[in-house]
Amino acid sequence: MNYERKSFGNFEVKTIFRFLIVILLSLSAVFFAPGKVFAASSSWWTTDQGAVRLIASSNAVGESSQLHLGLHFKMKPGWKIYWRSPGDAGFPPYPDWSGSENLEKMRIDWPAPTRFSVIGLETLGYKGEVVFPLTLKPLEYGKRVKIRSKVRYLTCDQICIPYEATLALSLPPGPEGSSPEAYLINEFRSRVPKKVKDHKSPISSVVVNGSPGKQVLRITTQTFEQPDLIIEGPPGFRFGKVGVIERKISGKMVFATNVFSSTRPSESGSPKDLVDKNITLTLLDGSKRGIEYQIKPRSAVLTKIQSTASLGNLIGIVALALLGGLILNLMPCVLPVLSLKLLSVIGYSDKSLGVVRKAFLASAMGILVSFLILGSAAVILKSFGQAVGWGIQFQQPVFLTAMSVVLVLFAANVWGLFEIRLPSFLTNRAVPAGGPQTMAGHFAAGVFAAFLATPCSAPFLGTAVGFALAHGPFEIYLIFVAL
Repeated sequence: MNYERKSFGNFEVKTIFRFLIVILLSLSAVFFAPGKVFAASSSWWTTDQGAVRLIASSNAVGESSQLHLGLHFKMKPGWKIYWRSPGDAGFPPYPDWSGSENLEKMRIDWPAPTRFSVIGLETLGYKGEVVFPLTLKPLEYGKRVKIRSKVRYLTCDQICIPYEATLALSLPPGPEGSSPEAYLINEFRSRVPKKVKDHKSPISSVVVNGSPGKQVLRITTQTFEQPDLIIEGPPGFRFGKVGVIERKISGKMVFATNVFSSTRPSESGSPKDLVDKNITLTLLDGSKRGIEYQIKPRSAVLTKIQSTASLGNLIGIVALALLGGLILNLMPCVLPVLSLKLLSVIGYSDKSLGVVRKAFLASAMGILVSFLILGSAAVILKSFGQAVGWGIQFQQPVFLTAMSVVLVLFAANVWGLFEIRLPSFLTNRAVPAGGPQTMAGHFAAGVFAAFLATPCSAPFLGTAVGFALAHGPFEIYLIFVAL
């Protein structure tokens, strides 16, 4: 009898245990089955270079008029995909939503991209992980949404490979709840440049200089820590590399880029004009902040009345140029050049005051002529539609290399490491035997001093030169002479 009771007890425990297992499995099937409550992502579509999938911020459609989704890319190290305007090469992802059910409209947003430079080509895109936020408007609110998409995209590293991914995601009707992927969509949505209106834009001026075919686009903005400007124009236009050509003392900066336009047969080969055409400016500060601004650039000629300096402003700027030129003589980078002039003065210790004055005037004329040459170069470049700014030559590696070589050779010559002997007829003309340097020699010393001082700067100097380069030839020559 005791044995039977024990067996019955074991049977009862086993039955209860099996019943609990069945309940747990049933609950698991309800809460974790694909296509049900937690189905907020499609399967990964994988390649040797990365993977892509669709994700949703909610696990059901709810009653909302908009659903937030994302196109989620994960690329292997070194591989990248492209932004909506890829630059000099590539093409962006193109999702095709045909075949979807209960879908009226789908909008894709583009997080701030990264700029890549490869063998002279400038491209914009993403490496690693990126989510393109999607905003879906259903045809009927509260009903199931089935999304089917074919996504064409290009991924590049040393080579480029095109792909077409097939993705599917179904969101059932029911109460809307946050999914595990919601944070990822929100994170990348925060990186989408915000569209701003005129009164909220940090961009204060967008003008076009030059005639069609030789135009330069100049954009004045507030100063950013890590600025980058992306320009998107109408069909038929493309833009050169954008660079910062000026930083103003007022806290603003000026970007400039060359404008290239294609021609149409109906226009008889005439280049197209960018003035009054819609362009989109995306101003970035690092990779996680940015604004997007749409504007029609004005012609610099039509705005000349607004930009022409009044007499009072011009006198003030010329005074700043004079003061900046005087202060420049005290800057450390100019002192070695001035020492050359002081050494030459020693040779005039036994000469009359009139001869010394003539020598200094000859050096001053050399400096003046040098600045007139620099001013003329600026006027010529502007007339050809080139972007001209204060110190822009020091952004050119070739110029920096040439100046470095000249300075090293000059220093080696001063230290006596080598000598360059001129022909006797030139030596006799420049420095008569037993006598001081001629007027031509002093003039040449002034020219040399002016060009060696071009890397130097001083208070008020950048303001004066920036003002000159933003105006016409008269202002350029006047301020360069004052310097």
